[in-house]
Amino acid sequence: MAGYPQAKFRYKVEIDGLEANVSGDYPTLIVSNTDVPGMVAKISALLAQAKVNIAEMRLYRSGRGKRAAFIAECDQEIPAATIAAIRALEGIKKVSYLSLEETPCRTIQ
Repeated sequence: MAGYPQAKFRYKVEIDGLEANVSGDYPTLIVSNTDVPGMVAKISALLAQAKVNIAEMRLYRSGRGKRAAFIAECDQEIPAATIAAIRALEGIKKVSYLSLEETPCRTIQ
């Protein structure tokens, strides 16, 4: 789409057996979850409540109702309380956060 900058994927990562791409240019939320209806909406709502804008979002899954991954590269850093709230959602297996300001990777299990 002309006029909108898009992230260039520099890194391939593996999330519970699923290959995914991240740019490393933004604070990045990586969520491993079960593929169920409404998961994207729930995670996005928690980010919106924290006034975090999603710059790039990608979804991956191994099959309907199986393993899935949600990656959001964001314009702002994500507060720890928001990451904890995402982790508490039913169906979430693991949450990782790549901050540009803090330690390179903070994983909440």
